[in-house]
Amino acid sequence: IELETGEKVVKSGDPVTHFLYLQTGLLKLFSESESQREQIISVARPRDFIGLLTIFSDKQHRYSISAIVPSRLCMIEIECINRLVDNNGPFARELLTNMSMAVDHILKDSYNLRSLQLRGRIAYVLNDFANEIFESNDFDLPLSRKEIGQMIGMSMENVIRIFSEFRNDHIIQIEGKRIYILDPEKLRFLAMHG
Repeated sequence: IELETGEKVVKSGDPVTHFLYLQTGLLKLFSESESQREQIISVARPRDFIGLLTIFSDKQHRYSISAIVPSRLCMIEIECINRLVDNNGPFARELLTNMSMAVDHILKDSYNLRSLQLRGRIAYVLNDFANEIFESNDFDLPLSRKEIGQMIGMSMENVIRIFSEFRNDHIIQIEGKRIYILDPEKLRFLAMHG
């Protein structure tokens, strides 16, 4: 299926009916509080299996999923996947490997972000987008300042302040949604030690 920016594909509490595979684009996985405040859990990238964390453990999705940018998603009925797991050991092992990698990625990001101060958290996110997602030092930032704050446990005001500091320190240049990383080494250092 084709998704437009902001389009929700799964809402927390929806029944698990399909296995999701992201072909192109970016998705955010997030939880919502009763006050509709979002907490972004992770950003899914092309070739990610989405929802692996709860697909076999629960009958309902524990978090919501929506497109950050226009995206293409492949949906396979869960019963088809269950049959493959039951009858195909190598497929099941590959699926378990992917589940482990997804958990490792989320835990690594969570640990790294929690161990960093504000500047380090922003540097970590920008470094991740530059090196892991876009593989470029200039890209359109797919998350709003508010969403970045939701992802790293900061207020939107702090995110804006740190972006301004990075711009003043000539680490980045900002033109609308476009980010130009001017000093990738300094950004990488802040992402690791900030």
